[in-house]
Amino acid sequence: MILGRSQRPRCFKNMNISDLPVTWLANRTAWMNSKLFTDWLVTFNNRMKRNNRKILLFLDNAPCHM
Repeated sequence: MILGRSQRPRCFKNMNISDLPVTWLANRTAWMNSKLFTDWLVTFNNRMKRNNRKILLFLDNAPCHM
C-alpha cells in the first residue's frame, strides 16, 4: 500500500492507478489513520483468503493500528 496526499498524482496522469501492483490511498495529510488501515486490512485479508494463503503480519503500536 502507498499512501499519498493526492487521489490522482500528476506523475500518474497518463496511467490508470488501479493497474499499479500496489494499493494507492490518499488523504489530506498523507498520514495513516485507523479507517484507512482497517479498510486496507480487510481488503488484504479477503485477497489472501481467496488465494488460500496464510500470512503473519507484524504491526507496531501506532495509534492507527487497532
